[in-house]
Amino acid sequence: MRHALVLAIAGAGLVLVSAGCSTSPTPQWGYIGPPLYESGDRYVEAVYAEGPQYILPGPPGPPGKQGPMGVAGPQGKPGGAGPQGTAGSTGVAGPAGEAGTVTAVIRSSK
Repeated sequence: MRHALVLAIAGAGLVLVSAGCSTSPTPQWGYIGPPLYESGDRYVEAVYAEGPQYILPGPPGPPGKQGPMGVAGPQGKPGGAGPQGTAGSTGVAGPAGEAGTVTAVIRSSK
């Protein structure tokens, strides 16, 4: 008995809430503004002052100022070795070495 009473009150409440929302003159969610009509690939507002007139969007305005610099991205892979460069210039001659001894070598020819 108690379960049936709770279900009946809940059902009546649901009917009252849904009826109240559907009779509201303004929508509770979604687009709230003048009626828009599809015109090609865009929507336009119809104004009826002296017959139907369409208000179309005008040309875009100037671009805004540039925003702040973002965070740097991840580092890329290192590249391969480049081509070998040209040879450098000849360096300065070093100091003289130790004095050596000369030994005569005689070969005999037969």
